[in-house]
Amino acid sequence: MADHELTKKVQDVALGHGADLVGIVKLADLPEHEERIFKVPTVSRFLEPRRFPSIAMPAFISIDMQDPGKGMKGEICWRRAGVRAGLGSYGENGLLVTGKFGSAIRLAGVLTTADLQLCHPLAEDVCEHCGTCLSACRVAALSGSGGPFL
Repeated sequence: MADHELTKKVQDVALGHGADLVGIVKLADLPEHEERIFKVPTVSRFLEPRRFPSIAMPAFISIDMQDPGKGMKGEICWRRAGVRAGLGSYGENGLLVTGKFGSAIRLAGVLTTADLQLCHPLAEDVCEHCGTCLSACRVAALSGSGGPFL
């Protein structure tokens, strides 16, 4: 059973430290990242003292120019986590699009063993799939696939 009081406190801490949106998703919903999640060395300052092993994940994106990943890819796909946690949906540009901020967002996360109340994917698609983002991109860097980049 999820700890609703702890969930509220975690959300308040994140919002109080500058987050505009907070979503919660289970590791089981991100199986493609499980191995990497347990290798990250940093810890969350809020949850660790409460005896919940945690890992804080930065919002930066590493660049790997080797095949098969070739390109910009972080350890965890926070777009996918954001969609599964109900923060938004995939836009035509392949990015996470939120109802409040569009795709003008910076993603980060905290991984923890704490039994928090989960968020759920949105029932509706936030992106209108109008193609405005594609035509606005001066260097034609957006594919228009409308889904996640892997």
